[in-house]
Amino acid sequence: MQHKKILFFDIDGTLTDDQTGCVPSSTVSAIQQARALGHLAFVNSGRPITTIPQAVIDIGFDGFVCGCGTYIDYLGKPLFNVCLNHEECQDIVTHLIESRIDAILEGSHGIYICRKAKHPTVERIYQLYKYHDHFDVKDEDDPDIYFDKFAIWYDEHSDYDTFYQRYQNQFEFIDRGPFMREIVPHGISKASGIQFLLDYFHIDMDDCYAFGDSSNDLSMLSFVKHSIGMQNGEPKVLQRVSYITTHSKDDGIEHALKHFHII
Repeated sequence: MQHKKILFFDIDGTLTDDQTGCVPSSTVSAIQQARALGHLAFVNSGRPITTIPQAVIDIGFDGFVCGCGTYIDYLGKPLFNVCLNHEECQDIVTHLIESRIDAILEGSHGIYICRKAKHPTVERIYQLYKYHDHFDVKDEDDPDIYFDKFAIWYDEHSDYDTFYQRYQNQFEFIDRGPFMREIVPHGISKASGIQFLLDYFHIDMDDCYAFGDSSNDLSMLSFVKHSIGMQNGEPKVLQRVSYITTHSKDDGIEHALKHFHII
């Protein structure tokens, strides 16, 4: 009899086509088949639970590891959440503004957008989220601000070095490409989220599989025995995985699950 497997999936560029943002029908059916066979399937994303696309939720998962491991739930029940305290959040906002750095401040109850420097990427995301009914978006001056982790965008006018020096001992700064960093409390990651659930379900690492494509997936892909990179993934990611499947839009999830005889 096949052992129960536990599967972890990044969203953007893994579950979804990195160009269109759509979930291929083969991905939906493959994950549903795996769950029907008794395997566990979790999203493992840098996104907070509040910005998971409805198309991903509709696939049907056992739960979510969100915010790079800062939030974990199972069948809709929260199991774990690391949240910065109110004073820490306010302190971070103050220094973001002083350093002329824009940010998306992400929590399990909503997101806050700091856009004083008007970075074009943050402006685009703000317009996308602010007027979308599915997302609960607030500004950084909300008096009740709380968040778990955050992402920053900066440019040649920003004082990134000072901001980094101030917070490097408290947070990991994940390089997401030129002038962007994803910032997570030290000791928390997509990998720590996996370990939490392996312990919770008493599942062996041999029965754990992780799927990803980008640099913020490296912690989980380096952590598990069975690491699957999407063909459309970043080169430095594909160098670190144990198996490369096809492009996310070319039935990559289905191909990998069949390769490993999970479905």
